[in-house]
Amino acid sequence: MAVDSRHGWQSTGLFVEQGATVAVTYRSGTWTIDRRRLGETPFVDSGGYSPGAHPIVYDPTKPSEDFTLGCRILENADHGILIARVGSGEVVPIGKARSLTSAAFNQ
Repeated sequence: MAVDSRHGWQSTGLFVEQGATVAVTYRSGTWTIDRRRLGETPFVDSGGYSPGAHPIVYDPTKPSEDFTLGCRILENADHGILIARVGSGEVVPIGKARSLTSAAFNQ
């Protein structure tokens, strides 16, 4: 299934039984975290922005100018990293690939 980075959370329409394992794999494509507010922010792939990659995104000397505050879904992962969740489960970083196990019957 393809995911369009210009939209928020997208359902695959697949139903996953409790205990089933789902493999999520990044194939291709790039995105930016907020082109409207940050302008020509560099595009990233599934790994997101590493610390120091862009001064507007990561400038520890200017925390009041960190535009990512309040919009990060995972505080302990690089901003812009490919993320996923099964149903209403926990949001996890995917990066290039990751297997997820469903805790309940979900779509």
